Amino acid sequence: MAELATSPEGTRAVVWIRREDRRGRESVGLLVVAAHTPQGLVLIDAARDAPAQPDSTGVRSLHVLRYR
Repeated sequence: MAELATSPEGTRAVVWIRREDRRGRESVGLLVVAAHTPQGLVLIDAARDAPAQPDSTGVRSLHVLRYR
């Protein structure tokens, strides 16, 4: 996420946040759209059409696909 925050304004990406449950198994993750705006990096949860509020608990990996 730090790399996206320092990317040029106008950069867009899809971010898949993969998680593990307490037993170490892959669990439900979160897919968000990241946009670098004049105000900074914004994460949008497209399923809720609202700002995403990801938490770092149980994060297994991040996959980032830039498309702009």
